[in-house]
Amino acid sequence: MADVMRVHSRIRWDAGILHRDISSNNVLFYEIDGGKDVQGLLIDFDHAVDVSVPKITRHLDRSGTLPFMSINNLAGNIQWLTGLDDWESALYLMCWIGTYGFNKHQAPDPAILDKLKIRKWCEGSLDDIAWSKRVFLETVNFFHDLTDQFLQGLPMVGHLKDLVHALCSKLILNPDVGIEFHGAQKKPASQ
Repeated sequence: MADVMRVHSRIRWDAGILHRDISSNNVLFYEIDGGKDVQGLLIDFDHAVDVSVPKITRHLDRSGTLPFMSINNLAGNIQWLTGLDDWESALYLMCWIGTYGFNKHQAPDPAILDKLKIRKWCEGSLDDIAWSKRVFLETVNFFHDLTDQFLQGLPMVGHLKDLVHALCSKLILNPDVGIEFHGAQKKPASQ
């Protein structure tokens, strides 16, 4: 995943292009060195935008793949799209991989599918999904509950848990990152 986000950052800063659809459909993983290592590849720039054109970078249109869309994108906020929306999507993708694995051979037991916390990222209205993600990201115990459902047989699952917790801390719970720069904003009291 590090390869994917390195490429994402280079394309964002060197070419001024924001991907806007970091998802399981747009990230390929392949083995190298006879299976000793894995690299990631970012594909499908159908939703990408040139961030030097401000009118295109607002959330006037929602784009992306539902379980991986940033909260800001789901909520249709008028915030500017930033690379942090894509990083938030990468966080969701890593949680998805941790829960469902890389392929059908690593999938969780069908008997527990209804109990998986991550299911809420695919159910209900866009606002319901955004709210569910907010609750999981902003409530440390809920986020631990979600990552505790990661597949135990998945290679390096402990490292993946550590990574998603660190990424959540840096992206969502970090007081140095202004709330206007990421989607996990508190829902206004009037809603």
